Amino acid sequence: MSAAVAETLRAQGIEALSATPAGGGASARMWHVILPAGEAVLRCPRAESGGMAIGAGAEARVLRAATAAGVPAPRVLAEVAGTGGLDAGYLMERLDGEALPGRLLRDEAYASARSTLVDEAAAALARIHAVQGDPGVPVLGAADQLDLLEGVHRSFGVPVPAFELALRWLARPRAGGGRAGPGPR
Repeated sequence: MSAAVAETLRAQGIEALSATPAGGGASARMWHVILPAGEAVLRCPRAESGGMAIGAGAEARVLRAATAAGVPAPRVLAEVAGTGGLDAGYLMERLDGEALPGRLLRDEAYASARSTLVDEAAAALARIHAVQGDPGVPVLGAADQLDLLEGVHRSFGVPVPAFELALRWLARPRAGGGRAGPGPR
């Protein structure tokens, strides 16, 4: 599939020297892509219906809005149409770093990073909340979000007592009308 990914990118005008699979998890397939100008990551969110996914185009718009606001996030280089068995996605710059919490929390190599991590995360979160404009992402109210999350939970067919209790608590009426769920009050 890696050669097919590189060929798909080339067919869309992106000169990919190579593409190798990278860990993407259940929600997306990802490839490490070598371009003439450097390294990138192709992220192709799996097309889902009825889930929490917002789609590749919306993800790319969110990343563009975030980087424009100074959020430390990868720049989107291009959006990629889904073809030849490849879901639609986007090509973004590859950033160096560690994503595994265990390594960040325990490895001595990250001791200096741990000393600034909370401040850096807080600054990034403040920038995220300061993003202006509408990147075109579907926005759901609290009740709709809760209904969607409950539907996802119920789709597994296995009751989990902690989730059942949380859903019941969030669905209860609150002062001023509506439910006690997340979101503005």
